[in-house]
Amino acid sequence: MHAELAFGDCHVMLGTPMGEFGPSPGIVFVTVDDCYAAYHRSLDAGATVLMEMTTIKNAAERYGGVINKHGNS
Repeated sequence: MHAELAFGDCHVMLGTPMGEFGPSPGIVFVTVDDCYAAYHRSLDAGATVLMEMTTIKNAAERYGGVINKHGNS
């Protein structure tokens, strides 16, 4: 199950955990201007890689995933 909510220029994605994004305390998808900088700041702060930065072919957007030190992705 998946849903997206839009509030002005902000989007919130909700969904059922699946695959490598299994159950966790919380999952947050964030849209930022510089995804590489945000990704590397997360790693510098102690996060571990869940998904390397990649371009999702059908979405034409860059994605990456990290798990913070509290287990959130």
